[in-house]
Amino acid sequence: MIDSIQIIDAISGQLVRAAPSCKAVYLDRVPAGFERPSFLIENIESEVREVNANTIERTERFVITAFGGVDSYGNTGARELMELQEQAARAFCAGYLRVADRALKLAAHKGARDMDKATIDVQLRYNESRPQDPQARPEPPLMAQVHTLIQEG
Repeated sequence: MIDSIQIIDAISGQLVRAAPSCKAVYLDRVPAGFERPSFLIENIESEVREVNANTIERTERFVITAFGGVDSYGNTGARELMELQEQAARAFCAGYLRVADRALKLAAHKGARDMDKATIDVQLRYNESRPQDPQARPEPPLMAQVHTLIQEG
């Protein structure tokens, strides 16, 4: 099974490769020693839906916030923000994200830009086997033999 931490690690790896000028990728808001330019990854929604008796569909939604360098007024230049946002969005343009041994379907959209930050929404959707409940009754045994009689008629 794939979990949110594995997905965040994969997203982080993509961001580091796509934006080499970035100094850090954070998971916590305003951590000690915060540096710019950097990214913040937040898991904002997780949903599980039934597909069939043995399969579930998971949807994970993340918001990536890009922080640019700031001037003496605390603002980032529009060009720098647009470049960071574009680099992050480009990191996910393949339409999938490799996580462990899987390639998860992905959609990424540029979000709003503020005076010192810009956002990118990332949504992943994938199917997994339904976790088995140890308290559940075992499946009944499958048919062991089939006898067939063919007659000419």
